[in-house]
Amino acid sequence: MQDNRPKMDAFLASVEKRAFYMARMATGNREDALDIVQEAMFSWVRYYQTKPETLWKALFYRVLNSRINDWYRRRRVRHRVRRWFGGRTTEAGDTGEDPIERLPDTGSPPPVEQVMVGAARNPRQSPESPAPAAAAGFPVAGLGGHECQGDSGGHAM
Repeated sequence: MQDNRPKMDAFLASVEKRAFYMARMATGNREDALDIVQEAMFSWVRYYQTKPETLWKALFYRVLNSRINDWYRRRRVRHRVRRWFGGRTTEAGDTGEDPIERLPDTGSPPPVEQVMVGAARNPRQSPESPAPAAAAGFPVAGLGGHECQGDSGGHAM
């Protein structure tokens, strides 16, 4: 493949300006366009360098088009996620803030801590009884309130 290298370099130099222009028009962002062209060139060299030179141009633009489509898909997914979290996006699709940070903090301890506090308050309950689940905020209807009776060793069924 080393003997092909000067030809590949010349080919990539001949298509880089047009590829950048196409990506820039598609994305509206210089940095995204540069990333897309770079990814397309790397992919083309990796997978298609051994193909006949007559096919290089068509294959390269096909790879470039696929990279642009991938960019649109990723952008659409990011936009949907941000919209789901209630964030507003800019034209470039970046809000500048983390939507997770905007979620309300309930201030309550995690469920595991709630169960531990409940167990410490009433040590005579078996682990299978619904009280720890109720303390953790889980629904307990229909579980039956079987508890151990002292030191009898009984277990909930």
